[in-house]
Amino acid sequence: MKAIKNLNLLLSFLLELAMLFFYSYWAYNMAEQVVTKYTLAILVPAVVVIIWGIWAAPKSKYRLKNPIRTVLKLSLLLLAAILCFTTGQHAWAYWYGGYVVLNVILAFGLGQDY
Repeated sequence: MKAIKNLNLLLSFLLELAMLFFYSYWAYNMAEQVVTKYTLAILVPAVVVIIWGIWAAPKSKYRLKNPIRTVLKLSLLLLAAILCFTTGQHAWAYWYGGYVVLNVILAFGLGQDY
């Protein structure tokens, strides 16, 4: 059981990294000028990191209580899938969204603090 919990934590971490990539990829593709592309590709995921760090990070003093925290995290993760879909990466969006849902279901089933 401990191995499954650890694998789910690893999956959660990888999904969070992919989330930041998808936000960056979407922001890059929304701009026209090169400078704007790179600026948005850095700023958009930075805003997500700040939101996550303030309200969802385990050691934050402003960490939200569940179920609000789970709703926030799930919203940010699934919004990344939607943004990925809007850039034309449909298969990636479906796979990513599916793994996000699987991760949340496993977290609740295993009693992990999500």
